[in-house]
Amino acid sequence: MTSIDLFPTDSWNGPFRMVECHKALSPSKLPGIDWALNPYSGCAHLCAYCFAPELTHSPWEEWGTVRVKRGIASKLERELVGLRGVIGIGTVTDPWQAAESRFRNTQSCLRRLLSRPVGVHCHTKSDLVLRDREILAQLRAEVGVTLTSLDDSHSFSIEPGAPCPECRLTALKELHSTGIECYALVGPVLDVLEGREADL
Repeated sequence: MTSIDLFPTDSWNGPFRMVECHKALSPSKLPGIDWALNPYSGCAHLCAYCFAPELTHSPWEEWGTVRVKRGIASKLERELVGLRGVIGIGTVTDPWQAAESRFRNTQSCLRRLLSRPVGVHCHTKSDLVLRDREILAQLRAEVGVTLTSLDDSHSFSIEPGAPCPECRLTALKELHSTGIECYALVGPVLDVLEGREADL
């Protein structure tokens, strides 16, 4: 069984709409990242602490509807000509959220990066990233995986659509074993969750 067999393309049927991609890359002000690449807008993780709706001027009630950027890989390929620096994938929405198992925008973009002299830094909460570990290894990408808690109930309370903590730890372990530079991003740091002390 290959890694792709583990993630069937028809495994997700959440709310989405197709939108035309007018520009794949945008300048980034994040430390160590020159360009931002977000294959989707909106996110099915529905994290209670999410900053992205405000940052992107999107109504919170619409953020859970994933906007699938049609044609983003082709746009990216054209924008990569002569480009240098580090591309951050998933700066405002998870590039491996469940919709990716169906639409594969992120995977298509990663393949376009293989022949380009750019750095790649990815960020996710999803173990679906493992599907693309061979491409990430070829790109010598750095991958950060967010952990907010190791307690399933706490995690589900604040990140109801995201994979469980154990899935994320497994992703980190497997990425490391593949030789990919990776790290756990512990944040946001929560002292109290709904009046209870959180075991972080």
